[in-house]
Amino acid sequence: MIVGVDAGLTTAIAFVSLDGKPVSAKSGKHWGFEEAMLAVAQGAPSVEIVACDTNPSSHFAKQLASAFGARAYVPRHSLPVIDKERIAQKSGLKLKNKHERDALAAAVCAWRHYQNKLRQAGTKAVKAGKAAGEVQKRVLAGEKMAYLVRK
Repeated sequence: MIVGVDAGLTTAIAFVSLDGKPVSAKSGKHWGFEEAMLAVAQGAPSVEIVACDTNPSSHFAKQLASAFGARAYVPRHSLPVIDKERIAQKSGLKLKNKHERDALAAAVCAWRHYQNKLRQAGTKAVKAGKAAGEVQKRVLAGEKMAYLVRK
């Protein structure tokens, strides 16, 4: 699962599957690190990437990635509001606020960044008779695709 995070007075968490489908978003006022961790743990069976929408990344996002042993994704440039709005409109999710929108945009952008690698890992896994999701997770964790899909 890819988790987008927007931390602040209102903290939001959004979830996107490894096949790029927006799953859900939630937010809370005055969430601390523990509340955010609990929200992520309840919403995702496993966390492969924690993404933010700003560059430089928030310390909160890096800390969350570290807590889940996940890769941190930081966009090359902070995402413009118009791009976040487009992503939110196309998602099909009912978002409660701009924080959920920003968290979702972060997760979707992270998926877009890794989509070719994920697609390739999934295709090669299926051809090798392996579980695509497991190979994708391990590739994102840094393992070599060629090693994982050996017969």
